[in-house]
Amino acid sequence: MGRERSNSFISSRKTGGVEMKNRFFAVVIFFSVLVVLVITASAQQLSGRGAATQPMAQQPGAGQNAAVTTAACATPTPTPTPTPTPPLGPFPAQGDDTTSSLGTFNIQVMPQFVPLFYNAASGLACPGFNSTTDILTSPSLTDPATLVGRSIVIQAGSNASPPYPSGPPSDLGGAPVGSYGTIVSSSMLIPPPGFPCGGVTGCTSGNGTLEIHTQIESLHLQGMGAAVRAGQWYNSSSGTSWPPAKISPGEVESQSGPTGTLSTFFPASSFFDVFVQVDMPACTAFTGAFPGGTLYNLMPLVVKNNQVTSLPPQVVYLHDSTSIVPILFLTNNGTIWSADDILGYFLLVGHGVGQSQNNFNNFMGQQSNATCPIGPPSGSSSLQLKSAPVAASSGKDPKATPGTAGTAPTSGSNKPASGGSGGNDR
Repeated sequence: MGRERSNSFISSRKTGGVEMKNRFFAVVIFFSVLVVLVITASAQQLSGRGAATQPMAQQPGAGQNAAVTTAACATPTPTPTPTPTPPLGPFPAQGDDTTSSLGTFNIQVMPQFVPLFYNAASGLACPGFNSTTDILTSPSLTDPATLVGRSIVIQAGSNASPPYPSGPPSDLGGAPVGSYGTIVSSSMLIPPPGFPCGGVTGCTSGNGTLEIHTQIESLHLQGMGAAVRAGQWYNSSSGTSWPPAKISPGEVESQSGPTGTLSTFFPASSFFDVFVQVDMPACTAFTGAFPGGTLYNLMPLVVKNNQVTSLPPQVVYLHDSTSIVPILFLTNNGTIWSADDILGYFLLVGHGVGQSQNNFNNFMGQQSNATCPIGPPSGSSSLQLKSAPVAASSGKDPKATPGTAGTAPTSGSNKPASGGSGGNDR
């Protein structure tokens, strides 16, 4: 009996031990499976989040909606100013062209100011002054980085209502030009007579002809102490600023007429209504010679070329000699001259764009001066202090009220991209 109980006890202990081991393994297996399920679920959730943040192009279907939702939750950005749609084809959109420039000019000096450049007693003359003709010729001037702004292609005679920026760019309503976005409309422009087909064989024009509006955004021609400034250099010789007191707008119009296309845009005719300030250095040739000073033009100096075949052009723009433009002293100089006195008249102005110096010089050497309305040189004129020369009989008042046909609008009426001293008629 004792052995049987003992054996039965031992047997029961063995059986109980096996059952406990089985239970232990079952619990371990259960928790292992649970951990695997949790890890799998987490991996799937992370994979879904990763897909939702991938670029839209890599997500078909629902993935695209996730990306759009993510973008919609981003911090909103301010609504940009409406920009014109660029034209189709290879023609450039609104922007800027940088090019090299060369320049020279001839001025018929008024008789009363001749003694500032020529001393009859000694026979000495300032550099560039011809005592026989009383014509002052500038030195060769260069600017390696002239900047010209252009609009998108528009149609001549087009008129958006409402005008830009509420409506699309147009000829009459205005088009934004260059990186500054200055609005230039046809009412601001004074084209040369017959533009764009005057003197051009095979040219047609009319409403619907393709064109672009332009402006000189930066011009700083320099040489031998002289400088010609326009665009962002207009306001000061010491640095740039925008907007200038006077902009220099222009236009390039196709010669292919209303039926032309972008592919037939060139050849084209081009002009600019240029407003400059001219810094002239002091002359040291004799005692009492020109002390140096800054001049400006109140009437636009219209320069043109009808052989434009690319942008930027590679041509020489010439002053339209049908309008004789006076050049005036900008500031008062004691007893010698007063502000707005007329020093003389531009007879010849050349602006070479993308030209070599040799080609430019050869071309300008073949040009003749315009006829000046002030008559032949006086020969032995004496300096009349603080004189007020009479305006030329060219049909235009050289000191016309700003906004009239004799002037271009000031920066205030041109709606420049940034604020400035609009209304200055110099």
